[in-house]
Amino acid sequence: MATQEPRPRSRGQAIVEFALIGLMLTTLVFGAIEVGRALWTYIGLTGASRDAARKAANCQNLTPITAYAIGAGGGIIGTPTITVAYYRPTTTAATPPAVPTVTFGTPVSTPALGDMVTITVSTGYTPLAPIVGPIFNNIQLSSSSSAQVEALVSTPSACP
Repeated sequence: MATQEPRPRSRGQAIVEFALIGLMLTTLVFGAIEVGRALWTYIGLTGASRDAARKAANCQNLTPITAYAIGAGGGIIGTPTITVAYYRPTTTAATPPAVPTVTFGTPVSTPALGDMVTITVSTGYTPLAPIVGPIFNNIQLSSSSSAQVEALVSTPSACP
């Protein structure tokens, strides 16, 4: 009759393996959640700056523009900082086949038709995950959009 050899003791091996793999898996899951939240915030900033630039192209009153940007940025976490700047574009002529270059010129206080408006919306992003929160504290996210002034409102308080 064959004798059976005793098995080596492996008590607690599964718990140790789960602890090691569980830590890495938890870190990976929280990292994916934080990347998703940061991307969601950035998409909100982009939408807010784009919509506010469109509003500023037809309305030169800053109060409804900033309120519109805050309302349009549904994915913004925190309180955004909104900057509105009007520029008179300058064009440098070029001989064909070169393309003329249009650059932002000097800032103007009273915009005219054809001027450019640039809206910059920025906010601080703080991760919620306890592992990355202290390392990446208050990351600045920012988005800018430009539009051409299409209409001048005679009384800025009458902006739609």
